[in-house]
Amino acid sequence: MNHSNVKLPAEQRQILDMLGPEPLSVDAMMAATNYNAPQVVGVLTLLEMRGLCKRVPGNNFIVTQGDQDAELPANGEQLQLGGF
Repeated sequence: MNHSNVKLPAEQRQILDMLGPEPLSVDAMMAATNYNAPQVVGVLTLLEMRGLCKRVPGNNFIVTQGDQDAELPANGEQLQLGGF
């Protein structure tokens, strides 16, 4: 699914663009990005909250298949995590 119309910070976009219909592990995302586990999991949590990806068995993730657009928080700011 292409969520290119959703505005995201660079680190969230990088992780989201890696996801597809086939499950991808946190370890694979860590290896591809050089982010540590808390960073990758934090970004994935934010993407899940926005409805852009979902966790599947085996602690893997896939991109969502709906046509839903992610909504920004009510105050208009993008969701961010720590140093992201």
